[in-house]
Amino acid sequence: MEENPYESPRTPEPLTKGTIAKRVIGVGAIVALTPFAVLIAFGASCAAVNAYVNATLPRMEAVGGGWLFGIWFISAWSVFLLPPAIVLGAMIWWAVRHHSRNKIAYKCSAVSLENSNSPQEPSRPG
Repeated sequence: MEENPYESPRTPEPLTKGTIAKRVIGVGAIVALTPFAVLIAFGASCAAVNAYVNATLPRMEAVGGGWLFGIWFISAWSVFLLPPAIVLGAMIWWAVRHHSRNKIAYKCSAVSLENSNSPQEPSRPG
């Protein structure tokens, strides 16, 4: 992970049980809220497809269908399925990213704890 040149460098702090619990609750909240976010995206895309079909179906019937009707059908299904799929993918990516950052922070704190618990050699006068 690159350091931000505009922030002062931070030393890794040891993880406490409270910090670990907060992070686990955060990942759990993301996972628990994912179905609701997908359901909201599903409802919005359903309403959009309903408006699209009601506005364009009379024209499709007037034209007579054919390959143009196939394109219309595929576009209606893509408007219906893409938003929930995008939301689901984004929420899964967010949960994985959050989880991997927690693992990295845990490893950094374990390394800092090992270094702080190891006996230091006395400095030799030079």
